[in-house]
Amino acid sequence: MLPVIDTARLQLRPLVLADEDELCALWSDPEVVRYTSETPLAREVVQEMTRRWVQYNQHSGHGAWAIAVRESGAFAGYCFLRFLQETPDTELGYGLGKPFWGRGYMSETVRAVLDYGLGMGLTRIVAAAMPENVASWRVMERCGMRYEGIKEYKASSGKCYMDKYYAIESSFAAIGQTQP
Repeated sequence: MLPVIDTARLQLRPLVLADEDELCALWSDPEVVRYTSETPLAREVVQEMTRRWVQYNQHSGHGAWAIAVRESGAFAGYCFLRFLQETPDTELGYGLGKPFWGRGYMSETVRAVLDYGLGMGLTRIVAAAMPENVASWRVMERCGMRYEGIKEYKASSGKCYMDKYYAIESSFAAIGQTQP
């Protein structure tokens, strides 16, 4: 089970089914989804994604967190670590509601989640963003992720995207050793 992670201004708690309404509101904003799904997501799609993420929270070192502002308790967004299909890597993904943009919340979240994942023994965490999504790849850079280049990504819809890929590795992976 995922732990609650407290940062200076945020609380990251395991995502639960009750977060569905907040996720629907987030993913119905065209500006929020313009670099991910490109169109707002239907409630049925959000319901299925929420169910999968809640089930995923049972995997050691992987799962999805709701991002809550500690001062107000407001749901600000989400962040996840999940197995990246057909690779040994773990993928980092995140989204933030528009009212919370420009406050440094996502960098604070990503640093905490990277620390958690690497501390749990994950050896390599990757993240991707469309080249046009400057805010997202700047978060990755601020959090110590290294740019690896442009790679093609095929969405479940079948559409292909070209994304900027970033990665961070544990010190054990970086020097070719295994963690004790």
